[in-house]
Amino acid sequence: MNFNRKELVDVLEKLEPAIAKKDVLVLAQSFVFRGNTICACNDEIYIQCLLQNDLTGAVKAQEFLGLLAKTSSSDVELEVKDNELKIKTKSSRAGIVFDPELIPPLDIIKPTKDWKRLPEDFLEAVSFCQFTTVNDVTKPFLSMVRVHKNRAMSSDGYRATWRKMGGEIDDELLIRSGIVLELVNHKPIRYFVDDSWVHFANADKDIFSYRLVDCEYPDLAKFFKVTGTPIELKEGLLDIIEKAKLFTKSEFKTDLQVWVKLTDGELIVESNGEHGWFKQRTKIGYKGEPVTFSVQPDFLRDMLAIMTECELAEDRLKISGNGFGHIVCVQRENKE
Repeated sequence: MNFNRKELVDVLEKLEPAIAKKDVLVLAQSFVFRGNTICACNDEIYIQCLLQNDLTGAVKAQEFLGLLAKTSSSDVELEVKDNELKIKTKSSRAGIVFDPELIPPLDIIKPTKDWKRLPEDFLEAVSFCQFTTVNDVTKPFLSMVRVHKNRAMSSDGYRATWRKMGGEIDDELLIRSGIVLELVNHKPIRYFVDDSWVHFANADKDIFSYRLVDCEYPDLAKFFKVTGTPIELKEGLLDIIEKAKLFTKSEFKTDLQVWVKLTDGELIVESNGEHGWFKQRTKIGYKGEPVTFSVQPDFLRDMLAIMTECELAEDRLKISGNGFGHIVCVQRENKE
């Protein structure tokens, strides 16, 4: 069967988040052709895309996508013969082991009419809250963004964030931080929940599913009940944060951080990286004891654009605005 090579590569790249980088199971490292669809499943994430084809079976993802991505031909022909996927272009031939029996369970996506519309700002809210999560195997909820009713929220135990949405979600969705970016790239507009999976569909009818998480999420509402002294953070801070960001480094974007210190009449921003450090002072109308807190630089940039007030209490700083709230614990210097 003939395919446009670029279109085929684009579809395969959509499936990559469901391909396991290290796994003893061959299925978790394979693209699976099945009934005018192609899918990938690593037991935590399942992704399915529409693809007109007459193939049934699995092919190793790394070799298949790698070959197609490095091929310059505009068209490619795929044919299965003797348990081998034969790949033909105008100037090349290749064969990759093809297993016609290796397919995911058929019941991962059950036929249903229970698809529900997502609020239009669902992805914006989930992305916003992703920055206050952390991987902690002893407290799994700290790695989750919780979505329920008209709010998304998250906490890493040191900070907490909520974001209001324009519509409501009846189900409670717990979305692991590590898949938020992949879900955002999928651009879902509908969802439904079954006994084991949460499924999302986009306008192209691609399906992105993740396995339900057995986790009880605590009530964070009490942490946002803060009354303190109003302070001004906006003036000149954005430019300083952008410079400080240059000296941060982490494997995960959510782990990047800069330190902000408030002293009497002054604000200090510091960051340290593998190859250098940064520190800058600026005047501010703060009067009080020195306090310090850390923040993800991109998250602070987004907050500064929409914040309307900032309050400093004894042990935490509250930043809030139209449709969002953020709490961060502060460290006060000990009095001598």
